[in-house]
Amino acid sequence: MTSWLADLRRRVAERLQRPDGDWAPPIEWLSAWRGLREWLARLAPDDDRKLILALDEYDALHGYLERDPEQGARLLAAMRSFFQHQNRVVLLLVSATPLAELCDPGWARYFVHTQTLRVDYLARPDALRFITEPVPPRYPAAVKERLFTLTQGRHDLLQRLCWNLVDIANRDGWYDMMMADLDESVAAVLNRDTVPMERFWNEFCRGDACRACLEQVLAGEVSTDRAAQLRLVENGYLLAD
Repeated sequence: MTSWLADLRRRVAERLQRPDGDWAPPIEWLSAWRGLREWLARLAPDDDRKLILALDEYDALHGYLERDPEQGARLLAAMRSFFQHQNRVVLLLVSATPLAELCDPGWARYFVHTQTLRVDYLARPDALRFITEPVPPRYPAAVKERLFTLTQGRHDLLQRLCWNLVDIANRDGWYDMMMADLDESVAAVLNRDTVPMERFWNEFCRGDACRACLEQVLAGEVSTDRAAQLRLVENGYLLAD
C-alpha cells in the first residue's frame, strides 16, 4: 500500500533533481506518510513557487484505503493537516469521481475546503481550434461541424475521433479529410470501441437509480429521481437541450 508514497517521492525527486536516497517507507500507512511529509517540508521552495502534487485517478487509491477504513481515515486526516498548515506544497486531486462519493473513509469529510476545478465540455470555438490547430489534416466545414455535433465538445471523445482521423490521413497519405473519413473514424471509435460506455455504465452508473433515470430520459420522460438526475447533470452526462 505505501509503495505509492515511495513512487511519489521518487517522481518529485527526479523532477526537482534532488536526492531521494532510495527511500523505503514503513508498512504502517501513517508512519510512511510522516516520512514523506518531513521530506516534502524540507524540499518546499523558498520563493513564490509552489510544489503541486497531482494524484490522477485518486479514487483508485481509495480502493486500498477502504480495505482498512480506520487506518485510511487516519492517513487522510494527517494529509489534510499537512496541506492546511502550509501553502508551499499543494495537493491536486484528479478524477471523474467526486469526493463526496468516496466513503469509508469519507474523503469529503477530510478535504472539506477543497476548491473544485471542473474540466467541462469545450465551447464550440475551442472545440474547432482543438480539431484544426495541433496537427496537419485539413477539414471542410461540414466535417468540423459534425465532429462537434457528435461530441458536443466532450474532450475525450473529440480527441479519440481526431486521433483516429490522423491515423487515417497518415495511412492514406491524404490530408484533406472527407466525410467518408469521419464515417470510418466514427465506426472505429464510437461504434467499435466500447470502453467509454462500459466505464460509464459499469462504474459511474452501476446503481439502479442512475440506470432508471437514464431510461426515463432516453424515453423522453421526466425523471422521477431528482438526486440521480442532478448527479448526471453535475458530471456532465446530461445537458440541457
